[in-house]
Amino acid sequence: MTFAPLLLLALAVQADPAADEALKRAIQLPVVAHELRQDGVPEQDVDVALEAGRTAGMGAGGTTEVLEATRDAGRKDGHPENFGAFVQARIQEGLRGQDLSAAIRAEHAARKAEREAAKAAEGAPGASGEAPGQARADEAKGKADEAKGKADEAKGKADEAKGKADESHGKAGGSKGGGSSDEKKTGGKGGK
Repeated sequence: MTFAPLLLLALAVQADPAADEALKRAIQLPVVAHELRQDGVPEQDVDVALEAGRTAGMGAGGTTEVLEATRDAGRKDGHPENFGAFVQARIQEGLRGQDLSAAIRAEHAARKAEREAAKAAEGAPGASGEAPGQARADEAKGKADEAKGKADEAKGKADEAKGKADESHGKAGGSKGGGSSDEKKTGGKGGK
């Protein structure tokens, strides 16, 4: 697959710096999706995340940001199983932009901590008293709980922002098509 036509298009659009940046972000979408696949993320998970961004109207730049957060966190903490469904659920909850990226990073960290806790528990003998790996397992579980808390906090911020947006939309919707307040008071006849 060649990216030459997209690169030529990016070079042709020079008038608006914001448009340039948005175009550059959009061009990166297939590149980042390919990198995720190369990192071992199943094709189906990448496709689910791409489709969730598309159906939510996020645009290519926003979807690129989501996939970059996933790629970067996965390279640091390992890619979790079924990440596509996780991303899809967070998008359906209304998370976007930085809040969505933070939730993805927190989920990666939580799943990594869970994996570490499971490994530590496997290595621990079942004898009485605290097992040598138990302290590590407890620490990993604490990190997992902390990461889940951060994800919940990001969801709360997104819900708050969505509520404000809904509220402002409601205010704007209340002023549509009503005519002047004098017309409403007099029944639209214009007189007193």
